[in-house]
Amino acid sequence: MPAELQDILGRYLQRSHYSAGQLAARSGVPKRTIINWQTGRVSKPHQWQGLVQIAAALNLDEMETNQLLSAADHPPLATLRHTAAPAAQPLLAPWPATAAPFQAIPALPYFVGREELIHQLTTQLLAGQPTAICQLHGMGGAGKTSLAAYLAYHLRPHFPDGVLWARLDASDTLTILSHFAAAYGEDVSPHTEIESRASAVRAMLAPKRFLMVLDNAENSGQIRPLLPASTGHAAVLVTSRQELSALDGFPRFSLESFSPTSGDSLALFSRLIGPARVQEWQTLLLTLADLLGHLPLALAIAGGQLHGRTQRHAQNYVEHLQQTAAPLDALTRDDQSVRLTFAASYRTLSPALRHFLATLGALGRADFSTTAAAAVADVPVPTAEQYLTTLLQRSLLQPALASRYVLHPLLHTYAREHMANDQPQRRMVTFFAHYADENTGNREQLIAELAHITHALQTAQQIPLPSEFMRALLAITPIWQAQGDLPTAALYMETAYHAQWGTPAEQAQNLAGLGRNHWYLGQPEQSQQYHEAGLALATAIGHDALQSSFLINLGTIQGYNYGRYAEAEAYLQRALPHARAAAHTGNMVHCLNALGNTAYEQGRWPQAADYWREGLALVGETQPVTLHIVRNLGVLALSQGHFGEADHYLQRAIQLARTLQYQELMSTALSELGRLYILQGQLSVAKLKLEEALAIGRKINQPETIALALINTSILELAEHNYATSAALLAEAEQLTQEASIAWLAANVLCQQGELALAQGAWAMAHDYLTQAIEQAQAQGMPEIEGVSLLLLARTTAALNQPDHAQTYAQQSLNILGPLQHIQAAEVRDFLALLSTTPPSPNPHQT
Repeated sequence: MPAELQDILGRYLQRSHYSAGQLAARSGVPKRTIINWQTGRVSKPHQWQGLVQIAAALNLDEMETNQLLSAADHPPLATLRHTAAPAAQPLLAPWPATAAPFQAIPALPYFVGREELIHQLTTQLLAGQPTAICQLHGMGGAGKTSLAAYLAYHLRPHFPDGVLWARLDASDTLTILSHFAAAYGEDVSPHTEIESRASAVRAMLAPKRFLMVLDNAENSGQIRPLLPASTGHAAVLVTSRQELSALDGFPRFSLESFSPTSGDSLALFSRLIGPARVQEWQTLLLTLADLLGHLPLALAIAGGQLHGRTQRHAQNYVEHLQQTAAPLDALTRDDQSVRLTFAASYRTLSPALRHFLATLGALGRADFSTTAAAAVADVPVPTAEQYLTTLLQRSLLQPALASRYVLHPLLHTYAREHMANDQPQRRMVTFFAHYADENTGNREQLIAELAHITHALQTAQQIPLPSEFMRALLAITPIWQAQGDLPTAALYMETAYHAQWGTPAEQAQNLAGLGRNHWYLGQPEQSQQYHEAGLALATAIGHDALQSSFLINLGTIQGYNYGRYAEAEAYLQRALPHARAAAHTGNMVHCLNALGNTAYEQGRWPQAADYWREGLALVGETQPVTLHIVRNLGVLALSQGHFGEADHYLQRAIQLARTLQYQELMSTALSELGRLYILQGQLSVAKLKLEEALAIGRKINQPETIALALINTSILELAEHNYATSAALLAEAEQLTQEASIAWLAANVLCQQGELALAQGAWAMAHDYLTQAIEQAQAQGMPEIEGVSLLLLARTTAALNQPDHAQTYAQQSLNILGPLQHIQAAEVRDFLALLSTTPPSPNPHQT
């Protein structure tokens, strides 16, 4: 019959579970040829060699191979061995009388990754020891069965007696034992008891070298009767969603979702939608993979749904997953379903464990503590510990650092679906609101739970729970501001402000936060308005601590932004008694720091140092509240040329700022450390510090940090004679300081622009910049910038062959920088000495 080859080949292909492509890869016969035979397009191939290659790849025995040859009108193997040409004889090597069984399921064509785990499992399974047994466990959808199938095909040549496969959740033990025996032509049906049949199969398998895969084991009772004799030469791989006690002592491997940095998720997408589209859609697909928690099953479903679709469709798909409250609805394709996969694990739990897992959905998606889990589930901590351990063993949780746990993002969604009411959410909000309030000022503790506190705020806003919302908000706002996350801070503070949530004291504190936010953003006018409103409220309720906070911040605005140091000092002197009356050490330190800043800018450096050291004496330099003071003492030491002391303070400030994720302080301290290294001639080290400072500043989008890093980087570029780069940096800094009204930095920019022009021999331009810098410094009472600008102006007028003017400007500079013990005072003295011994030059371009 013309269809005979098609029928016989189809039967053997079905038994092997190979696809045409897989068979082509194993046999060397072209895929198109196999498909032609399989579909009946070609029923009588002219050459017998391809048929024999196919038979070898399918592990057919000699009788089966002869059937395949006969269907194509070719002689049997015995005849071919006598008639075939010598070159073809290797294809006709001795054939097994019977074929070794191969019961593995088809390998997935889109299986990717897992290289390290494959190596580890292969090493264990091929170790040569009697009955090598390994367990592979992990959450549903992680790809345990797919990995086992891959290993079955990969390791098949090492097991001459075959590969046995049983899915334990889909068949009973007696049937599986019969299935194993039948694979070798044995009938064990007379053995009707499990132990009797297991013994018979075990004895039958004892001399054989085979691989046994026991897939999706639900408990130890399922696998014990199936394990071969421990004295044999077999290898056993057991896959399960939980750790099995029957396999204690044997190697145990955990399979989790793909690592986000491994590239495996994109590789899987590449198999499903093609490498060209993956390259084109890479950013979108990485977003999708993150949404799916890089779970292989979810990735495979999504990839299948996107196959053949446009980029716009893919964008809509991702947006839907981001916005929908039920993303698991979208993760179903044919017989694949993430929800059903999770349900298989969920239904094995006791009612108490189901309830506990569901309540964990009230938490945010970050890792969480046992205490938090106990609070949302309303169970004692020891009970929570027991439940968490059980869920961990069942691969429904993943371990995190420091005895914490995390739910996979999609499992988190599944848990939320099973919450009976909003009580777990209310308990979650209450727990983290109290946690935030109790740890106010403890930055490390707040940072550790920042994601959960933010989630609690979102939930409290939705339910709503105004009291808990305010408690959490006021504790966490300084953390966001320190990290430069001003948009998040503004979002929640504006919510509270417009809803008028909280007590008068809480409303005043929120106004302070809003004022700080606008100040950080370089909006001093709006900041001042919020602070004045808050001061009025704090005064009305007689709250000393809040009054001192508002007065300190208003003083800072007057001095920092507008250069009105007399007004600034008046605010600060009013603030200090309120801080002392409230016994608020933090406010006292902040006030002393601000007074020191005001004194510093006005050239009263000894007094500035006294203020700062008084602040340090209150709590010590290792405390977060003194971060600004530690940095400022470093700046003072740098300005006076005490490099060792400057390095100590700046390094200490950076270290503490890193620990506390205080981005603004870290950036400014790095900027000043970069300037220190420039003065010491260590330009390459300075470059690294300044690059980091600028990167942080741009990340948090804070004008002062960006401008300061730009100015100091321009000094570095000037030192390396990169004039155009230096000019561009200063132009950006000038724009920032003007837009944000940062008076002291604006004058600094003018001074630096003058120095750049001087270095380039642009004397008139240098003169203009420096004159403006001096005028601005004088108007705002900033002697350091005035003194440095006068020195540069002296050099400019000397270059213009105006020695009298140069002498005057240099003397004025010395009169300012000398009493400050400024590092450049010595430079001024040397310049004056040079002027006194150098006659006027007829060349206006010669200094």
